[in-house]
Amino acid sequence: MKKNLWILFFLTCLNLDGLAQGYSNKTPRHSLFFAAGPGFMYADNGGRLSMLDFKTRPTFDAGYIYHLTPKLGIRATLGTQWLQSNTQVPDRTIEKWGERNQAFAFSGNAYYFDIMPEITIGDPYKKSPNRFYGGVGLGILQVYRTQQTLIAENIITKDAFTQTAYFPIRFGYLRQLNLNWSAGAEGSFFFTLSDDLDGNVGYNTFGNDYLFQFKLAIRRTLYQ
Repeated sequence: MKKNLWILFFLTCLNLDGLAQGYSNKTPRHSLFFAAGPGFMYADNGGRLSMLDFKTRPTFDAGYIYHLTPKLGIRATLGTQWLQSNTQVPDRTIEKWGERNQAFAFSGNAYYFDIMPEITIGDPYKKSPNRFYGGVGLGILQVYRTQQTLIAENIITKDAFTQTAYFPIRFGYLRQLNLNWSAGAEGSFFFTLSDDLDGNVGYNTFGNDYLFQFKLAIRRTLYQ
């Protein structure tokens, strides 16, 4: 009986070692991913970031990664983020914004596409199942919204559109589930080049409007 247990243990070790060698010898070439989670926008009428009174809304994206090496890939991301202002704005501020034709409230969607080099930190696709990654890229973002402005004591509602370039900054963690699948979490910050994504210009402490995202992600990797 003990002899059989030792044989079983030895065969199991060989199998695990073979799996580890499989990770070592295979080079990733293509990856597909999907991610979803909450996001919010730092904006003139979006709420105070220091008080955490901004609106969080869903965000989704998907994309493709071409792996130049196991540690470096070119990533393309396409996604959308729901947006909404914080309507808890003092009446005097609403009146002041209306005098300058600035919106005090809005809701809408952002659609974005970007390309980014993705750098993996550590020893990817080897014996350790844990990987960290990050990168900075360049993209185009479009916001379609319905905004409200108080003019002469009347609330004027209109549809608006803003397009801008942005720099996505991403950091993430992935855990290898098996040879092809991994799952993890990702944080993103969109440094945009516009202060008019919310229909209100000139009241941000830190300049333009910025997007934040926190998502869970799943990834399917294909090998040579």
